[in-house]
Amino acid sequence: MDNRRKKKLIKPSFQWKIILVFLCISCIAVLLQWIVLSRALLSIASSMPNDGDMLLHDMARIMFISMSISAAVFTPLIVSIGSLLTLRIAGPIHHMETYLQQVLDGEATGPCRIREKDEFQELCQLINACVYERGMGHAPGPVSSPEVAPEEAVERPAA
Repeated sequence: MDNRRKKKLIKPSFQWKIILVFLCISCIAVLLQWIVLSRALLSIASSMPNDGDMLLHDMARIMFISMSISAAVFTPLIVSIGSLLTLRIAGPIHHMETYLQQVLDGEATGPCRIREKDEFQELCQLINACVYERGMGHAPGPVSSPEVAPEEAVERPAA
């Protein structure tokens, strides 16, 4: 059974905020790279006896090309890695919200379960313990299930 999520952005506003933080940190790193490289090139240009002016003249173009290549390579990489990392957080949060809403609506038929590798295993156990103590009728069993996707973990009763 395929255990991968079909949607990569389960809680888009949350996930995009985290991805934008990753991108901002990367932009700061690129600016720092620009400063360090500019300083190094200026130092080299000033110590050159003949062609230092030529290097200074071409420095802006060289810097722009190198930073553009860095941005073109790393921006998609950061967005991809960020969406994958946030998925391990956003997926369980979404599933637990859905499960708690089903508990409130009286539609929950079993314990809350999330994927084995997802974060918040302890929170899922606490939710199950609270629901069980409130008389939902099921024991707080294991919270992770490798064969059950979060969208399918809580079955809705047939109408």
